[in-house]
Amino acid sequence: MDSLIIKSTKKYIPYVNFDPDSGVLEISGQCYMEHPDQFFNPIFEWLSIYLEQAAIENTTVNIKLIYFNTSAVKCLYAFFELLEKFTKKTRKNVEVNWFFDKEDDSMLEAYHEYKEQVKLPFTHIQIGS
Repeated sequence: MDSLIIKSTKKYIPYVNFDPDSGVLEISGQCYMEHPDQFFNPIFEWLSIYLEQAAIENTTVNIKLIYFNTSAVKCLYAFFELLEKFTKKTRKNVEVNWFFDKEDDSMLEAYHEYKEQVKLPFTHIQIGS
């Protein structure tokens, strides 16, 4: 299975690097496109195949978003929900690392909201000085 890499743009589109060999899935940057479904659909397709074929016991999701709009909230929730269903079905491990700048209260709040809604192990990692 090939990696999924989506190059970021200065605005709107985050960087995506999903590596099936290492089991590390990363989304970073800014995510505020008008139609996030169009952006996330290939991610969901790749993720569904990865989860069906995953030979790796542990998957690490690194979320390094500095901003996402309300349109992306639902898509991120669906992303985490898909991972949650996978862990229940297979008993394989998925952990989420949520990186946020210590000055960014809204990203810390989003971390807490997702952690409450989805039964995955979430860890918040503070970056910045």
